[in-house]
Amino acid sequence: MDGLLLFGRYALAPNVYQYCGPHDSVALREVLHAYAARGSSASDALTRELRELFFHFEAAIPYLQLIAHANGIADVFAARVVEAYWIGNALLRRVPAQQLCRLLEERFRPSMNREDWRSCQTALEVLDAKPVHCFHVFEIYRRVGLLRSRQKKGDVLGTMDNCRISWGTLKDFLWTGGQPSGATVEYTPLTMTDSGTVDFGSPVIRVCQLSDPAHLTARRGDTVALHWGFVCDVLSRRQRESIERWTRHHFTLLQSVPRS
Repeated sequence: MDGLLLFGRYALAPNVYQYCGPHDSVALREVLHAYAARGSSASDALTRELRELFFHFEAAIPYLQLIAHANGIADVFAARVVEAYWIGNALLRRVPAQQLCRLLEERFRPSMNREDWRSCQTALEVLDAKPVHCFHVFEIYRRVGLLRSRQKKGDVLGTMDNCRISWGTLKDFLWTGGQPSGATVEYTPLTMTDSGTVDFGSPVIRVCQLSDPAHLTARRGDTVALHWGFVCDVLSRRQRESIERWTRHHFTLLQSVPRS
Protein backbone atom coordinates (compact mmCIF):
# COMPACT_ATOMS: atom_id res chain seq x y z
CA MET A 1 0.00 0.00 0.00
CA ASP A 2 0.97 3.62 -0.53
CA GLY A 3 2.80 4.77 2.62
CA LEU A 4 1.03 8.13 2.80
CA LEU A 5 -2.38 6.51 2.64
CA LEU A 6 -1.35 3.94 5.24
CA PHE A 7 -0.09 6.61 7.61
CA GLY A 8 -3.29 8.60 7.17
CA ARG A 9 -5.55 5.69 7.96
CA TYR A 10 -3.91 5.23 11.36
CA ALA A 11 -3.31 8.90 12.12
CA LEU A 12 -6.78 10.17 11.26
CA ALA A 13 -8.52 8.86 14.40
CA PRO A 14 -6.48 10.71 17.06
CA ASN A 15 -6.59 13.82 14.89
CA VAL A 16 -10.40 13.71 14.84
CA TYR A 17 -10.28 13.94 18.64
CA GLN A 18 -7.52 16.59 18.45
CA TYR A 19 -5.00 14.52 20.38
CA CYS A 20 -2.30 15.10 17.79
CA GLY A 21 -1.71 16.34 14.27
CA PRO A 22 -2.99 19.51 12.54
CA HIS A 23 -5.68 21.57 14.25
CA ASP A 24 -8.05 21.34 11.28
CA SER A 25 -9.06 17.68 11.30
CA VAL A 26 -11.74 18.28 8.66
CA ALA A 27 -9.11 19.55 6.22
CA LEU A 28 -6.91 16.53 6.89
CA ARG A 29 -9.79 14.14 6.26
CA GLU A 30 -10.71 15.90 3.02
CA VAL A 31 -7.15 15.93 1.69
CA LEU A 32 -6.59 12.31 2.71
CA HIS A 33 -9.78 11.13 1.02
CA ALA A 34 -8.98 13.15 -2.11
CA TYR A 35 -5.54 11.54 -2.23
CA ALA A 36 -7.04 8.07 -1.73
CA ALA A 37 -9.54 8.65 -4.54
CA ARG A 38 -6.82 9.63 -7.03
CA GLY A 39 -4.38 6.89 -6.10
CA SER A 40 -1.22 6.84 -8.21
CA SER A 41 -2.58 9.72 -10.30
CA ALA A 42 -2.60 12.15 -7.33
CA SER A 43 -1.02 15.46 -8.30
CA ASP A 44 2.32 16.58 -6.89
CA ALA A 45 0.56 19.49 -5.20
CA LEU A 46 -1.94 17.20 -3.43
CA THR A 47 0.85 14.86 -2.35
CA ARG A 48 2.90 17.76 -0.96
CA GLU A 49 -0.13 19.10 0.90
CA LEU A 50 -0.78 15.74 2.53
CA ARG A 51 2.86 15.29 3.51
CA GLU A 52 2.92 18.77 5.04
CA LEU A 53 -0.19 18.00 7.09
CA PHE A 54 1.36 14.75 8.32
CA PHE A 55 4.43 16.58 9.61
CA HIS A 56 2.12 18.13 12.24
CA PHE A 57 2.08 14.73 13.97
CA GLU A 58 4.97 15.77 16.17
CA ALA A 59 5.12 12.56 18.21
CA ALA A 60 5.07 10.12 15.29
CA ILE A 61 7.40 11.86 12.83
CA PRO A 62 10.64 11.51 14.88
CA TYR A 63 10.02 7.77 15.22
CA LEU A 64 9.46 7.46 11.47
CA GLN A 65 12.66 9.41 10.83
CA LEU A 66 14.59 7.17 13.21
CA ILE A 67 13.30 3.96 11.62
CA ALA A 68 13.99 5.23 8.10
CA HIS A 69 17.50 6.44 8.95
CA ALA A 70 18.48 3.19 10.70
CA ASN A 71 17.39 1.21 7.66
CA GLY A 72 18.85 3.46 4.97
CA ILE A 73 15.43 4.46 3.62
CA ALA A 74 15.16 8.01 2.28
CA ASP A 75 11.38 8.50 2.53
CA VAL A 76 9.96 8.59 6.07
CA PHE A 77 6.56 7.74 4.59
CA ALA A 78 7.74 4.63 2.77
CA ALA A 79 5.13 1.93 3.39
CA ARG A 80 7.50 -0.38 5.32
CA VAL A 81 8.59 2.48 7.59
CA VAL A 82 4.98 3.47 8.31
CA GLU A 83 4.03 -0.15 8.96
CA ALA A 84 7.00 -0.56 11.30
CA TYR A 85 5.87 2.37 13.43
CA TRP A 86 2.17 1.58 13.69
CA ILE A 87 2.16 -2.23 13.91
CA GLY A 88 5.78 -3.39 13.78
CA ASN A 89 7.96 -5.28 11.31
CA ALA A 90 11.59 -6.36 10.84
CA LEU A 91 12.82 -2.77 10.36
CA LEU A 92 12.49 -2.19 14.11
CA ARG A 93 15.25 -4.68 14.88
CA ARG A 94 17.77 -2.56 12.99
CA VAL A 95 17.22 0.51 15.19
CA PRO A 96 20.08 0.72 17.73
CA ALA A 97 18.98 1.24 21.32
CA GLN A 98 21.35 4.17 21.74
CA GLN A 99 19.71 6.02 18.85
CA LEU A 100 16.25 5.55 20.33
CA CYS A 101 17.59 6.63 23.72
CA ARG A 102 19.08 9.78 22.18
CA LEU A 103 15.75 10.63 20.54
CA LEU A 104 13.82 10.16 23.77
CA GLU A 105 16.35 12.14 25.78
CA GLU A 106 16.16 15.08 23.39
CA ARG A 107 12.38 15.14 23.03
CA PHE A 108 10.88 13.78 26.24
CA ARG A 109 13.34 13.78 29.14
CA PRO A 110 12.65 17.46 30.00
CA SER A 111 9.02 16.46 30.67
CA MET A 112 9.90 13.51 32.91
CA ASN A 113 10.92 13.36 36.52
CA ARG A 114 13.99 11.36 37.52
CA GLU A 115 12.03 8.19 38.33
CA ASP A 116 10.20 8.24 34.99
CA TRP A 117 13.41 8.73 33.03
CA ARG A 118 15.10 5.89 34.92
CA SER A 119 12.17 3.63 34.02
CA CYS A 120 12.48 4.68 30.39
CA GLN A 121 16.19 3.85 30.37
CA THR A 122 15.41 0.42 31.80
CA ALA A 123 12.93 -0.16 29.00
CA LEU A 124 15.64 0.62 26.47
CA GLU A 125 18.57 -1.17 28.08
CA VAL A 126 16.91 -4.22 29.61
CA LEU A 127 13.63 -4.75 27.77
CA ASP A 128 14.98 -3.93 24.31
CA ALA A 129 12.20 -1.44 23.58
CA LYS A 130 11.75 -0.39 19.96
CA PRO A 131 10.26 2.70 18.25
CA VAL A 132 6.87 1.11 17.62
CA HIS A 133 3.66 2.94 18.48
CA CYS A 134 2.73 0.67 21.40
CA PHE A 135 6.05 1.50 23.08
CA HIS A 136 5.21 5.21 22.87
CA VAL A 137 1.74 4.53 24.34
CA PHE A 138 2.83 2.18 27.12
CA GLU A 139 5.96 4.02 28.23
CA ILE A 140 6.23 7.58 26.90
CA TYR A 141 2.69 8.85 26.49
CA ARG A 142 1.53 7.86 29.94
CA ARG A 143 4.59 9.49 31.51
CA VAL A 144 4.72 12.80 29.66
CA GLY A 145 1.16 13.12 28.36
CA LEU A 146 -2.29 13.03 29.90
CA LEU A 147 -1.71 9.63 31.43
CA ARG A 148 1.01 10.52 33.87
CA SER A 149 -1.50 12.35 36.10
CA ARG A 150 -3.48 11.13 39.07
CA GLN A 151 -6.11 9.40 36.94
CA LYS A 152 -7.93 6.37 38.16
CA LYS A 153 -6.66 2.98 37.13
CA GLY A 154 -9.55 2.37 34.74
CA ASP A 155 -9.05 5.71 33.00
CA VAL A 156 -5.38 4.99 32.41
CA LEU A 157 -6.06 1.57 30.97
CA GLY A 158 -8.99 2.82 28.91
CA THR A 159 -6.94 5.57 27.32
CA MET A 160 -4.02 3.28 26.59
CA ASP A 161 -6.38 0.69 25.16
CA ASN A 162 -7.83 3.29 22.80
CA CYS A 163 -4.46 4.75 21.86
CA ARG A 164 -2.63 1.49 21.15
CA ILE A 165 -3.19 -0.17 17.78
CA SER A 166 -5.38 -3.15 18.59
CA TRP A 167 -6.84 -5.84 16.35
CA GLY A 168 -10.10 -7.70 16.06
CA THR A 169 -12.56 -9.49 13.81
CA LEU A 170 -14.99 -7.42 11.75
CA LYS A 171 -18.43 -8.85 12.52
CA ASP A 172 -20.78 -6.60 10.55
CA PHE A 173 -21.18 -3.20 8.93
CA LEU A 174 -23.42 -0.32 9.98
CA TRP A 175 -25.13 1.44 7.09
CA THR A 176 -26.30 5.00 6.48
CA GLY A 177 -27.91 5.98 3.19
CA GLY A 178 -26.80 2.80 1.50
CA GLN A 179 -23.15 3.33 2.43
CA PRO A 180 -21.12 1.71 5.23
CA SER A 181 -20.74 4.23 8.06
CA GLY A 182 -19.28 2.02 10.75
CA ALA A 183 -18.74 -1.55 11.86
CA THR A 184 -19.00 -3.86 14.82
CA VAL A 185 -15.70 -5.48 15.73
CA GLU A 186 -14.89 -8.20 18.25
CA TYR A 187 -11.61 -7.39 19.96
CA THR A 188 -9.82 -8.05 23.23
CA PRO A 189 -9.30 -4.98 25.46
CA LEU A 190 -6.65 -4.47 28.09
CA THR A 191 -7.56 -5.27 31.66
CA MET A 192 -5.90 -5.23 35.06
CA THR A 193 -5.78 -8.52 36.90
CA ASP A 194 -6.40 -9.00 40.62
CA SER A 195 -2.64 -9.19 41.12
CA GLY A 196 -2.23 -5.71 39.63
CA THR A 197 -0.68 -6.72 36.30
CA VAL A 198 -1.97 -5.75 32.87
CA ASP A 199 -3.14 -8.41 30.47
CA PHE A 200 -5.71 -8.99 27.75
CA GLY A 201 -9.26 -9.33 29.04
CA SER A 202 -12.24 -11.14 27.55
CA PRO A 203 -13.37 -10.42 23.96
CA VAL A 204 -16.05 -7.76 23.56
CA ILE A 205 -18.02 -6.30 20.66
CA ARG A 206 -17.20 -2.67 19.89
CA VAL A 207 -18.97 -0.25 17.56
CA CYS A 208 -16.33 1.49 15.44
CA GLN A 209 -16.09 4.16 12.78
CA LEU A 210 -14.31 3.67 9.46
CA SER A 211 -11.23 5.76 8.77
CA ASP A 212 -11.62 5.49 4.98
CA PRO A 213 -15.08 4.09 4.21
CA ALA A 214 -14.88 4.74 0.46
CA HIS A 215 -11.66 2.77 -0.06
CA LEU A 216 -11.41 0.31 2.84
CA THR A 217 -11.92 -3.10 1.27
CA ALA A 218 -12.82 -4.93 4.46
CA ARG A 219 -15.25 -7.83 4.61
CA ARG A 220 -17.03 -9.65 7.41
CA GLY A 221 -14.59 -11.98 9.15
CA ASP A 222 -11.49 -9.95 8.25
CA THR A 223 -8.93 -9.13 10.92
CA VAL A 224 -8.77 -5.36 11.20
CA ALA A 225 -6.65 -2.81 13.04
CA LEU A 226 -8.32 -0.39 15.46
CA HIS A 227 -7.16 3.03 16.71
CA TRP A 228 -9.30 5.26 18.93
CA GLY A 229 -12.45 3.44 17.87
CA PHE A 230 -11.74 3.62 14.12
CA VAL A 231 -11.18 0.68 11.78
CA CYS A 232 -7.89 1.62 10.10
CA ASP A 233 -6.95 -1.25 7.83
CA VAL A 234 -7.32 -4.94 7.04
CA LEU A 235 -4.45 -6.95 8.52
CA SER A 236 -2.75 -9.86 6.85
CA ARG A 237 -1.86 -12.89 8.95
CA ARG A 238 1.75 -11.66 9.09
CA GLN A 239 0.67 -8.22 10.25
CA ARG A 240 -1.73 -9.66 12.82
CA GLU A 241 1.01 -11.83 14.29
CA SER A 242 3.48 -8.94 14.21
CA ILE A 243 1.30 -6.47 16.07
CA GLU A 244 0.49 -8.98 18.79
CA ARG A 245 4.15 -9.98 19.14
CA TRP A 246 5.33 -6.38 19.50
CA THR A 247 2.48 -5.51 21.86
CA ARG A 248 3.33 -8.42 24.13
CA HIS A 249 7.03 -7.58 23.86
CA HIS A 250 6.30 -4.17 25.38
CA PHE A 251 3.69 -5.41 27.87
CA THR A 252 6.24 -5.38 30.69
CA LEU A 253 6.16 -1.59 30.55
CA LEU A 254 2.52 -1.69 31.58
CA GLN A 255 3.19 -3.46 34.85
CA SER A 256 4.08 -0.13 36.45
CA VAL A 257 0.72 1.47 35.70
CA PRO A 258 -0.17 3.54 38.79
CA ARG A 259 -2.85 1.97 40.95
CA SER A 260 -5.75 3.91 42.38
